[in-house]
Amino acid sequence: MPPYGHTHRPSQLEPLPRKIDLTVLAEEQFTRLGQVSHNTPRKCLGYQTPAEIFRNHLLHFKYESTFLRVQE
Repeated sequence: MPPYGHTHRPSQLEPLPRKIDLTVLAEEQFTRLGQVSHNTPRKCLGYQTPAEIFRNHLLHFKYESTFLRVQE
């Protein structure tokens, strides 16, 4: 029996075998795997998703790069 925290895990989050040939996956399957992976909260990220972290970094970069300096 799996530990308590893993009993309600949806099937799409099941890990792939380490040596799977990704070229045999259909493009839709490959895209779905990426979406699930990037939208799964991680404890090491403060329970944010990798997609949220990436978006926040992009927004931070966007605001810093568009800051206009006053020329003297």
